[in-house]
Amino acid sequence: MTCLLKVGNLRKTYPTQHGTVTALADVSFEIMAGKSLALVGESGCGKSTVAMSLLRLIPFDSGDVMFEGHDLSSLSGNAMRLLREKLGIVFQDPYSSLNPKHRVGKIIGEALEVFKSLKGRKLEERVAKLMTEVGLDPAHIDRYPHEFSGGQRQRIAIARALAVEPKLLILDEPTSALDVSVQAQTLNLLRDLKTSHGISYLFITHNLATVDYLADDVAVMYLGRIAECGPVDQVFRNPHHPYTKLLLDSLPGQTRPAAPSVYKPDGEIPSPFDIPNGCSFQNRCSRANETCRSVEPELQEFQNTRKVACFNPTGLSDILAEKL
Repeated sequence: MTCLLKVGNLRKTYPTQHGTVTALADVSFEIMAGKSLALVGESGCGKSTVAMSLLRLIPFDSGDVMFEGHDLSSLSGNAMRLLREKLGIVFQDPYSSLNPKHRVGKIIGEALEVFKSLKGRKLEERVAKLMTEVGLDPAHIDRYPHEFSGGQRQRIAIARALAVEPKLLILDEPTSALDVSVQAQTLNLLRDLKTSHGISYLFITHNLATVDYLADDVAVMYLGRIAECGPVDQVFRNPHHPYTKLLLDSLPGQTRPAAPSVYKPDGEIPSPFDIPNGCSFQNRCSRANETCRSVEPELQEFQNTRKVACFNPTGLSDILAEKL
């Protein structure tokens, strides 16, 4: 299977008047062609910073981002512009991500004009086809964004992202601003489009209940680091990082088999200006020992499909835990 996107040791900091905030610290993951990765975690953990960094909408400090073998960090502005034809993004807020002064036809068709040089009748036909694909009436091609509901606006944003047939679509909390019923419709649409287009997703969300519906793999972030990653069914069935288990245990009405309670979380999320030494989760974890308080655990691979950054992982035998 071909690796579409490979991110290695991505780091991003922000200087502030109160000190330096580390938004991303050595973030690494891969997305295979035709597969989807969910990047999950609480608000402020760095998920959206990852998305903006991958598209070079913000500069990252260090690390490697390889897309189809191209190093995005070394591309010129013009080369990156051409490569963006293969990269799309759907933003969180459908109300602010669409230009209110442009008609829907212009919004969806703009990328087709720039990258495909489509004009006139051919452009209009392509836009109408895209609108139909996402469940919008092509007869409304001349309407403005304010004339659509929130769910319909997100469908417009999806159609715009799909216009140039990208190979990777970044979905940054695409349903969080929508009503629950509309969320379900949008997720159904995205799943159908993934199948019909053979597209890969980087699905960024804080809602774990939607992850197994849309993603093949999941990476759990905590304070700018990847705590655990692997196939969705394996991670959700048997989480190995205490933070992953905390997130899953907090799901309302969960139907997955409940793993034995091995610890009780304590304390609060540290300030980004005062992250503790060692493991950043150690102040909330009763399994933490002296090693956890002094050494930052690295993301270690095991069982070929799973990775975890923890010295005392849950759900593993003592023999396997000693290897990590």
